[in-house]
Amino acid sequence: MRIGRIVHEGVPGEFNYRNAHVDGGGRSIDPINLPLDRERVFNTRANHGLFGVLHDAGPDTWGRKVLTSIDPAWMGRATELDILLRTSGHGVGALLFSESLDDVAPRSRGVALDQLGAAAEAAHQVEQGELLRAQLRALMMASTSMGGLHPKIAVTDADGVDWIAKFKARDDEIDTPRIELATMQLAGSGIGITAAAVRQVGIGEQAALLVRRFDRTPDSVLHYASAHALWNAERANEADYRGWASYAGIGALRRKLPGGDVVGDVAELFRRMVLNIIIGNTDDHGRNHGFLMDRAGNWSLAPAFDVLPGFRSEMQALGVGPDGTKRSLENALAGAALFGLNQVQAREAIAQIQRAATTRLPGLLRTAGATPAETDRVLGRVFGA
Repeated sequence: MRIGRIVHEGVPGEFNYRNAHVDGGGRSIDPINLPLDRERVFNTRANHGLFGVLHDAGPDTWGRKVLTSIDPAWMGRATELDILLRTSGHGVGALLFSESLDDVAPRSRGVALDQLGAAAEAAHQVEQGELLRAQLRALMMASTSMGGLHPKIAVTDADGVDWIAKFKARDDEIDTPRIELATMQLAGSGIGITAAAVRQVGIGEQAALLVRRFDRTPDSVLHYASAHALWNAERANEADYRGWASYAGIGALRRKLPGGDVVGDVAELFRRMVLNIIIGNTDDHGRNHGFLMDRAGNWSLAPAFDVLPGFRSEMQALGVGPDGTKRSLENALAGAALFGLNQVQAREAIAQIQRAATTRLPGLLRTAGATPAETDRVLGRVFGA
């Protein structure tokens, strides 16, 4: 079903819903910034003139690097809308894009598991800024809407299940796929957090981390909006990290989205924040948190993903509490009421997560294949270890 129209001739950009979508019981793709309205033309200066929920469906840092390796001349002259059209069907969520009113290219599948070795080779070429050889370009089109900095590619297995395969970058100080396997398993180990399913696949002597896509099933595709998209803002200043650009700010977004377990989702955000603080995941920005909408129009907190210790900052990317982005459990406790928790509930959550991190993570790292040196380095980031 055609939802609406984008006009992008610079900044600001425009979006309006198609009357038939509104009149036919269609859903808002962003109830906060783009409520259903058959008359209104919405405009934005954020995200180079694309509303955040549209921008989510296109490439971030890694995807743009892939596009540059495929066709640097085209990337040099492409507009944001050109990029969105070229990568349609590869991105997160359910939105597709077309210049035609009547025709849209079908949603693409990821590469097969037996192509992961070639995909890893191509990804490392992209890392080095090399032009991709012709036989690898089609393969890497499945990566053109991937976010983040690490090399990755979309995968579809023999059962039609969609995954994101993540590879070790050449300059990684630790084996990130093995470490992220362990920390994602920790997140999903019964500590009140719903995490994306993960598994490990060997590629020669290396390992790839497979993260199951929660916006795809073999039978359906779910609409997705990141917290960053729903904020629809370019930058945050220091005061914003005590307000909207914080975990509590993500909770405030959830309260504006219809349906689902709002109270439970907001309380879970506190637990995710605590886990990230405890393990030292300071790359916890707004694109790494989001929401799913089901076919009935009900929203829910999307499963946790990109849960990985970092070693370059002692500040969180999002606000934690009254002390802004300061990485401390005291800062988290001070803001617990904003998540609907009293101090007893907040302390119990912190104790449970800290206990799980200190008792389970060493074994998870060992099983994932982390070296003793890598294990020591990761545990050195964990509060209480």
